[in-house]
Amino acid sequence: MIIIFISGFSHPQDIELSNLSDRVMLLSGYIASDEFKNKLDSPDHKSLVDTIYSHSLLICENDISEALLTAALATLPYKKVPFVVPLINERTDGTIFNMPDSTFNNKVSNLPSDLFFDSPTGSFGDKDKLSHFFGNAFLSYNVELFNLSKFLSILVELFEESFKVDGSVSTKDLLIGNLGELYGRTLSEYENRLPSEYLSYYKLFFIKFIY
Repeated sequence: MIIIFISGFSHPQDIELSNLSDRVMLLSGYIASDEFKNKLDSPDHKSLVDTIYSHSLLICENDISEALLTAALATLPYKKVPFVVPLINERTDGTIFNMPDSTFNNKVSNLPSDLFFDSPTGSFGDKDKLSHFFGNAFLSYNVELFNLSKFLSILVELFEESFKVDGSVSTKDLLIGNLGELYGRTLSEYENRLPSEYLSYYKLFFIKFIY
């Protein structure tokens, strides 16, 4: 079991693991539901990310910090994280959250996947980018240290590289993390902003200016 201790927020929160787990289960159950599945016909999957965040706010009684953290954990498309420990080359699994297989499988199936112009074809697409976005938004909303969320997002990528979770550092994950960081900073002043606006900025990384 992986346990993460969180402290040092500029918006102090006493987050009990059991309560956090309950919130994640509730949001995961909503994403896994037929109600949410019926929304997948929308041509704009970024708007579905708004729906997830809005429901997280509802579960967390409009506490932005808790809603971002809950969304980050509920949108993880992995139930167990396989990794190979360096040097000894031993494979093991770390459990993130325990939930019924049916709920987890339906949740992953329903996660928005067609988020960007370069989203991979196929059913999985960019489902794994949501947790990067919300996770970095949570950090930048709560932590005032300059570039800490950016440092931690790079650290996560290096962890995945070293422990062979994904196999290589993903530039796209870092870019999505930057957008999440921007979103979290903006929420500190403008609480009604929605994730889709910031996910839409992704294409700006690829615009070439001709003089």
